[in-house]
Amino acid sequence: MITYPDPEQDGLVVVNSLRVEKPHDPRERPPRIAEESAYRDDYGIITMCSHCRRTCRHGNTPVWDWVPMYVEKPPELTSHGICAACMDLFYSRFSDD
Repeated sequence: MITYPDPEQDGLVVVNSLRVEKPHDPRERPPRIAEESAYRDDYGIITMCSHCRRTCRHGNTPVWDWVPMYVEKPPELTSHGICAACMDLFYSRFSDD
């Protein structure tokens, strides 16, 4: 997805295009059961990646899991972020590295 400002109308132009179409390998992205206690943060919010729809499992080191139930029916108090894999893939040009 690419978003451009529309200076004449104070809006945005959003362009969605499919880059790669292939099924996810279940060995690389095994589905998880929706355990709210594992995915809700200290504020009760569940965070999903805006790109790949993985859900952040909170702990000492955040882990992003594939939780199909949350994709089919997002729970209340869901917010969006970007997982490390999508950050590297889509936004590496903005990295300080």
